[in-house]
Amino acid sequence: MNVSFFAYSGLLNALTSFSLVVFIALKKYKSALDKRFVWFAFSVGYWGLNYYFWLSSSKADTALFFIRNAMAGAIFIPSTFTHLVFRLTETSEKYRRPIIVGNYLISLLFLLFCFSSSYISKVEGRLFFPFWPVPGLLFHFMLAHFSINIIYAHILMWTAIKRTSGLKTNQIKYIFVGTLVGFVGGSTNYLLWYGIPFPPFLNFLVTLYIITLAYAIIKYRIMDVNVAITRTTIFIFLYGIVFGVPAALVLWTREWLMSQWHSRWWYFPLGAYGVLSAIGPFVYLVLQRRAEAVLLREQKAYQQTLLQASRGMTLIKDLNRLLTLMVHILTKTIRITHARIFLWDSGDKQFICKAARGDHRKQGSNVISETAALIQYIRETKEPLILEEIRAQGPASLKLSDEVIREMEKLDAAVVVPSFVQDRLLGFVVLGDKKSKRLYTESDLDTLATLANQATLAIENCIFLSEFENQQIHFFQTAKMADLGTMASGISHQVNNRFNTIGAGAEFTSMIDLKTLRKLMEEENYSKLKPVIESLEDTMKKIRDDSMKGGEIATNLLHFSKKTEGFQAVDLDKAVQTCIRLWGCKRDLSLIDFENKVSKDLPKIRGNFSQVEEVVFNLLDNAYDATLMKQEAWKLGKLEKSEGEWKGKVSVSARPLQREDKNYLEITIQDNGIGMDAATRQQIFVPFFTSKGANKGTGLGLYVMKRIVEAHEGEIQLDSAYGVGTTFRVLFHQTKETEKKP
Repeated sequence: MNVSFFAYSGLLNALTSFSLVVFIALKKYKSALDKRFVWFAFSVGYWGLNYYFWLSSSKADTALFFIRNAMAGAIFIPSTFTHLVFRLTETSEKYRRPIIVGNYLISLLFLLFCFSSSYISKVEGRLFFPFWPVPGLLFHFMLAHFSINIIYAHILMWTAIKRTSGLKTNQIKYIFVGTLVGFVGGSTNYLLWYGIPFPPFLNFLVTLYIITLAYAIIKYRIMDVNVAITRTTIFIFLYGIVFGVPAALVLWTREWLMSQWHSRWWYFPLGAYGVLSAIGPFVYLVLQRRAEAVLLREQKAYQQTLLQASRGMTLIKDLNRLLTLMVHILTKTIRITHARIFLWDSGDKQFICKAARGDHRKQGSNVISETAALIQYIRETKEPLILEEIRAQGPASLKLSDEVIREMEKLDAAVVVPSFVQDRLLGFVVLGDKKSKRLYTESDLDTLATLANQATLAIENCIFLSEFENQQIHFFQTAKMADLGTMASGISHQVNNRFNTIGAGAEFTSMIDLKTLRKLMEEENYSKLKPVIESLEDTMKKIRDDSMKGGEIATNLLHFSKKTEGFQAVDLDKAVQTCIRLWGCKRDLSLIDFENKVSKDLPKIRGNFSQVEEVVFNLLDNAYDATLMKQEAWKLGKLEKSEGEWKGKVSVSARPLQREDKNYLEITIQDNGIGMDAATRQQIFVPFFTSKGANKGTGLGLYVMKRIVEAHEGEIQLDSAYGVGTTFRVLFHQTKETEKKP
């Protein structure tokens, strides 16, 4: 039997194991599970490489060196494998920590004696192998430690398979089968150690565990396949040179090296191996960067775009605009056939499609029930779902798989990315296939998960702002109706005056003018008809004027109480005129000097007409109260009256204003009333604070005004001095159409 067959089985095991090391470690080395994979595969690879050199040796001392070196790797296989399985099966930290620490300490103890005769005493000829190891006393303890760990680890995996489901179950299944086959094949090496004449024919089965793990990686997304394959290819190519050159030196120049160096001939290939190994990592990094720059150029570009978009989402306040922008970005950047966003509708108790973009023939159902299998599975896993993965899992690993597959096909979803608010499913994004026909990678899903998390915050923000705006509208409307209540007595007086005038005029006409007119007509005294007719005309004119004024009062009241929806372009002059007419119904404006300086040519502002009207009205009315309070303070001697100052003054004006590259309209309402001291100025916008005295104010007026202005993203400023007067300045944004004008 040719010994080289067994030697090359060791080399094959080494190359495949080291390939798995690169396949995993260079993907995302910070993962704890990945680290366990790396150290386990490295231990196997180290054993396989020295296994090759051992069986390729032509001298007993060289063979003894390499078999002891190989066993140094084998010593750590049980420790690293058990550690890997603990992480894979998510075994409780309470139980695994003592075992992990104890295992590594035992392995280190064995390593200390690995190169002594107490572990491997010598090598001798057995069967057709010229140099087979003879075990020492410690070897038997190492083999017991090895066997116990491997059996225990597979029991843990078997138990985990029964209690888990979905992707996790399949990962454990493939690793369970792969490593079990590998260890069965590797264990055939130990029969000949104990004199059983059975050569390690099954040693090549160790390689099968690499193939099985690679299949699991590709099928169940343990790692990013595209990146891993690229890096592994580079690794195999580069380290084929690193390992190949020393091997070639051994095969082709061994006789010459032996004649020159005698028993130390192997120093030369070992030195070459050391030099190439030192240079290899640097060459690998250069090749890796260049290869990935080409391979992942498009992927990194759109992932970066998505991450930038996710950071800007929370700045958008309109929900429809946000959702439309999201589906646009997804379809354009990833280049997929279509994208849709479903959100939970608490009224209908189902998920409804709120935004869609792409191939409308492939967008399936627009509604999905909360009891659907897909929704149940999303809530259970809280992870992105890939249709092809669920198809591959099959009903044996997922009871709902058939229903989930059907529902995803009905939605025409290649990928479903959920959005959660804590444990509440807010909605999910449905993505179609990539137009390039490429698969979604793990890094794609990581990016989409980040996007979904940011989208959740943005959507919640939009919903909150929408609800808040509705509450504010209701709040402002309530405040407005409360103002109508405070106007009741004044309005009642105004309306009664009109009715009294109309009633008195009608009665006077009926009892005097019409009787006089009838008498003169009977007497045919036409010369005296003219003054009677003129009196009738004057009375009718008064009735007409008062009825029109009463109608204006009713119209203004209806307009003031009317609820207006949303923001629009507001003509400030019209709003101020409406306020003044209604204000005149409540107050006797003849008692003050009032001046309206608002021009008709001002730019329009963006706002809610009735709310802007409410702000102006309340500030004007407060100004009127301030002038009366000043007169009362004069009468009570609380304030010294300035010479010549005898009448209250109120004015309203407006002007365009630019600040920080934004265009505003500044409304100024000024009075010469009582004014405010420092303490009052600090509390004037505090709810329920009033300076008007008991039963004269609720203390909510200015608080409500400030909330209205803030809801318009504007500002309200106060400048006041006690005994001098008060000036309020309110800033509203100009409309965008106005901003574009030169």
